[in-house]
Amino acid sequence: MPTEPSISRDRVFRFGPFELSERQAELRQSGVRIKLQEQPFRVLVELVANSGNLVSREELHKKLWPADTFVDLTSALTQPSASCGRRSTMMPITRTT
Repeated sequence: MPTEPSISRDRVFRFGPFELSERQAELRQSGVRIKLQEQPFRVLVELVANSGNLVSREELHKKLWPADTFVDLTSALTQPSASCGRRSTMMPITRTT
């Protein structure tokens, strides 16, 4: 019987003052939890997990959502920065072209 995939081992990413826990679905800045919606959180995990690599919008869409799902990736990419209250801190992490 198929079940939804679970994250048995937590992937925790640390960058600058931030800590991103995939299993706990949390982003923390200097220990303070930053509230993110599900889509922006999923996008941020993929971008951070692929740090240093170019990740296209198409790749994100294919990996995170069914083909027939509309996703506002612009909003999903900018919401983590806005939630941190800092436009420039997250820019190196979520740089787009």
